[in-house]
Amino acid sequence: MRDPGGPSSLGIGRRRALVAVGAVAVVIVVAWPIQQTGWTQKAHYALVRSLADGTPQIDRYHLETGDKSYWRGHFYSAKAPGLAAVSVPPYLALEAVGLVPSNERNAVWLINLLTVVPFAVLLLAATRWLVGSTTGDDRWTSPVVVVTGTLVLPFCTLYFTHVPTTALAALAAALALRARGATTLRPALLSGLAAGLAVVFEYPTAVVLAGLGAFLVWTATRRLAAGAAYGVGAALGLAPLAAYNAWAFGSPARLSYAHIVNPGDWQASVPRTVQGTSSFGAPSLHTLAQLLLSDRGLVTLTPIVVAGVYGLVLLYRAHHRAEAILFAGVCVTAVTWNSGFTIAYGGPFGGDSPGPRYLVAVLPFLLAALPYALRRAPAVVASLAVLSVATMAVVTATQPQVGAGETRTWTTDLAHGTFTTTPFTLLGLGSGWISILPFFAALIAVVWVMVGVDGIRLYRVSPMLPVGTAFTWALVAWLAPKILNAEGGATGTALALGLLAGATTAVVAAVRLAGRGRLA
Repeated sequence: MRDPGGPSSLGIGRRRALVAVGAVAVVIVVAWPIQQTGWTQKAHYALVRSLADGTPQIDRYHLETGDKSYWRGHFYSAKAPGLAAVSVPPYLALEAVGLVPSNERNAVWLINLLTVVPFAVLLLAATRWLVGSTTGDDRWTSPVVVVTGTLVLPFCTLYFTHVPTTALAALAAALALRARGATTLRPALLSGLAAGLAVVFEYPTAVVLAGLGAFLVWTATRRLAAGAAYGVGAALGLAPLAAYNAWAFGSPARLSYAHIVNPGDWQASVPRTVQGTSSFGAPSLHTLAQLLLSDRGLVTLTPIVVAGVYGLVLLYRAHHRAEAILFAGVCVTAVTWNSGFTIAYGGPFGGDSPGPRYLVAVLPFLLAALPYALRRAPAVVASLAVLSVATMAVVTATQPQVGAGETRTWTTDLAHGTFTTTPFTLLGLGSGWISILPFFAALIAVVWVMVGVDGIRLYRVSPMLPVGTAFTWALVAWLAPKILNAEGGATGTALALGLLAGATTAVVAAVRLAGRGRLA
């Protein structure tokens, strides 16, 4: 295989043409599905229309969603205001020309095209910059895997905040890496600004905000100056959130999750509320196992994250210890926080979701060192990437928003040829294979372009490693959720995590044997 860090043999003109084709294909992939709307999308859309009317109160629309707060006789969206705020201009423009669809599902899809999809493109570029700053690899493999082989893909098609906040977090991290040795304070200021804005979209991204600030104070050439500039930028980024909170709730520090409506009272005119924001308890090892290995677990659905962890280990061994500690620290903090987090509804997965959605923002950090893993074990990483992309494609094309124990919907819908609505559906072509074909075709084109642009060539590779890797993942994905459900408690947790550890050890051992020429 060609060195993943080396230059492509393509000419500059052909490379640029392929990148352009790939960019168009990515937009088609994330823009084609028209997903069903749930409480989360409806809460954002209610706030968009309310802000367009000049008020943060969603009283006119509150019966559309249970994802809301009730304070002093008025209803408010329970969501961070960032996505709604950037959605107001396109909404007003569409309204001015009479193009806001009367069908709410279609309206949300159209707003998603004009907000979340551009952030998906930004995420692709920001991840490439982050990976390049970390590993020196300027190829598209890692960013494409982040966008198409992780939970980012389904959330690009859902009107959620996770893709915008992840794009801003990745941009903030890339700027922070640049700020360490910069002669000016501008990169640190911009890094703080991007990180602060990320929190305006999704509150848990504060983990990234804090981590990057600590990283700059620890590693920057001008530590105090860089840290101060980062802090000023973060304050500027957080200013819109403080202004919204003061406008809506009378205090810059009062978040929209305060006084959240009890789920059982979501249709009441004067509902009971759950005081405070959310519940943070002691981290739970069992919940952590659920986040990783249940039927909606991060490893179960996207095994490429295991290669990401391996890449971080290799990054540390390559004497990029500060970066490795930053990325690993942010990821471990996020997982630990999520394992002790509960809300009035939804639990650690945040309700109906294709996976642990509160971890989406740290996925670029988790996969930032993927080129190191790709260089060490190309066949294994390629196998895990293909499996992850295929899984996320099926999830996105069918029904991403499912609850615990409902993931069989994905394979059942695939077998029956029943997919989500698309633009072809609006033209009367149904929701079968013909309707979803552009989505899969564009996804294949993205992978083809990535392979061509990056000059990746797999040859003389024994099928034992990729096939064995795929079999090992299938075994874990099949057994781990069953163990967690059947055994429960400490026993199920220990067995499931032990299964993952054993499978990972076996694959790493196989990679080492292959590297020594002992595995044909």
